[in-house]
Amino acid sequence: MYPTMRSTLFVRCLFLSAVALFSQFALGQASKATVQERLGYPATARLLVIHADDFGMSHSENRATSEALEKGWITSSSILVPCPWFAEVVEFAKTHPDADLGIHLALNSEWTGFRWGPVSPADKVPSLLDPQGYLPLEENAVINHAKPAEIEIELRAQIERARAAGIRISHLDSHMATIFHTPEFVQVYTSLGKEYGLPVLSEKSPVTPFGMGNTATPEFSEVSVKLGSWIA
Repeated sequence: MYPTMRSTLFVRCLFLSAVALFSQFALGQASKATVQERLGYPATARLLVIHADDFGMSHSENRATSEALEKGWITSSSILVPCPWFAEVVEFAKTHPDADLGIHLALNSEWTGFRWGPVSPADKVPSLLDPQGYLPLEENAVINHAKPAEIEIELRAQIERARAAGIRISHLDSHMATIFHTPEFVQVYTSLGKEYGLPVLSEKSPVTPFGMGNTATPEFSEVSVKLGSWIA
């Protein structure tokens, strides 16, 4: 049985980015235009993105997210590419070409009775697998065992699968925030954003593994602003 939506879907799924999108995050823009200006707003506008993740996890999740996008209850969503209901999201994207759809980069499969594996061939990413061959249930399993090079292989495969399906990708973010636990993981994440020319969502503050000290670099801490930020 597919998991039902967790209570308060739009609380669980929201990444509220009530952010002043300053021009210093608009890297590589010769015009020096701010992100706001490139979106058609005044340079100093403060923009609210109401964002629901886990699109593609299950049929019920897809129904709720697609309706919320169509009715303007949310303004953005991100897709779990490895999940069984990804194909349904692809069909939605075809009929909603202007929808703001990112990739919810996944290194975990957290439901005990509803699991998914990597997009990459298993022999290419063995450090990302649990004993049953799925992505691990918990973040710590990834933090303790995953190799950054294999993380890059898998996250790139998720992006490429979405691109091959015709999805217009608007941004990248992280499922369960697992990618934010170590500087090495963050480097993979931000490098992929730069390579594909996509904004990436950062956390309010660096996430640390349970029971461990702060492992984030000062550079990562400095790019995070109140309530999260988009780094373009």
